[in-house]
Amino acid sequence: MSTPNPLVIPTVEESRIVFDNFATIRQEQLSRPGVAPYQYFTLVTKASAVVVMAKDEKGRWIMNEEYRHPTKEVLLCFPAGFIDEGEDPLEAGKRELMEEAGYEAEQFEVIGSAYPFPGISTQKTFFVCAIKAKKVAEPDLEPSEVLKTAVMTHDELIAAVKAGRPIDGSLLTGLGFYQVHQEP
Repeated sequence: MSTPNPLVIPTVEESRIVFDNFATIRQEQLSRPGVAPYQYFTLVTKASAVVVMAKDEKGRWIMNEEYRHPTKEVLLCFPAGFIDEGEDPLEAGKRELMEEAGYEAEQFEVIGSAYPFPGISTQKTFFVCAIKAKKVAEPDLEPSEVLKTAVMTHDELIAAVKAGRPIDGSLLTGLGFYQVHQEP
């Protein structure tokens, strides 16, 4: 059995902010032995986000159909948003479910976390499962949020994905965590 070569982590030779307006972009010059120095760009966002995978008392998923301007499409997704500084992922999940869908739930649990686009961002997303969600209010949307709530059975959701309906990538990551979490 051969010994694998250890990864050589690049050294940051220079780091600077090259754009800082509605988003921040950091440019860094990286180097490592045997490789010419190269530039790397990072989109600096809020540190964390939350995706809320809520099911109602009948076991149906609480979904959003949300217009995402960069894609120019309405995407099927779970309620989600940024975690405020100092906010716990569970509290953020409760807040986002209420704000975007008008639902509250009996139980919330973090079932996983992932880096959705680690090639360009440091953001980490927490996936929160909410059980026995119930509609209690109308959504309280931000001006930039163009969405409506949809309720779907698991089979309807899977059929929509298989049919090629435009989706937010966090939807499949969340379903993967849900499946792993449900296994004995």
